[in-house]
Amino acid sequence: VSAIYNFKLGKSTKAHLGVSVWNVLNKENEINNFYRVTNETLTETIQRSLGLTPNAVLKIYFN
Repeated sequence: VSAIYNFKLGKSTKAHLGVSVWNVLNKENEINNFYRVTNETLTETIQRSLGLTPNAVLKIYFN
């Protein structure tokens, strides 16, 4: 989910202000699996994505 607002700061200066949220449902998404064998024991390691992650951005353009 994201939103961007464009506006002018002056005659030749523009800006973009944005917010977004990644993984809105806070799911535990698997992104990688690793298997290691040590002393005849198999160990599985599962990497998961980030949970609910808010982001913000401000871009300023000088012309």
